[in-house]
Amino acid sequence: MAILDKTSKAILVESMRNSLCNVLAESTNLTAKEASEHAKYVNESATYEQLLNITLNPLHESKYLPDYVLEGAAAILHSACLTGRKYIGKNAITEGAIKLHKATGCVITESMLDAALNAATKGHGLKVIGECLNMGIALSQKK
Repeated sequence: MAILDKTSKAILVESMRNSLCNVLAESTNLTAKEASEHAKYVNESATYEQLLNITLNPLHESKYLPDYVLEGAAAILHSACLTGRKYIGKNAITEGAIKLHKATGCVITESMLDAALNAATKGHGLKVIGECLNMGIALSQKK
């Protein structure tokens, strides 16, 4: 069983794609044509696991992680962002993991905790999860 439900996963995928396309559009290292080609790949060809690694795993070039680890990290980050803490670091990640476990009963592994901390402190994880939260709010307001 996955940590994320179908709607949450769809929101996460859209958020990761948006985040990557924004990074590509703002990149000064790419020509407009290269950025467009990369964005096309992100939107049409990249797998879920590739999107997770590129957006949430700052070490993806040397340490590729499986989707279940990064999906868990995303869920932990989401929960950590809802703790009310101003800084999302180790303590917020731990608190988020505890809240996630209590709410869902899911198993939290050390690799998920490490990935969540890396995503928050070294990667684009907080941008992706922030956009997920905004999309979730917008979706709930439409209902």
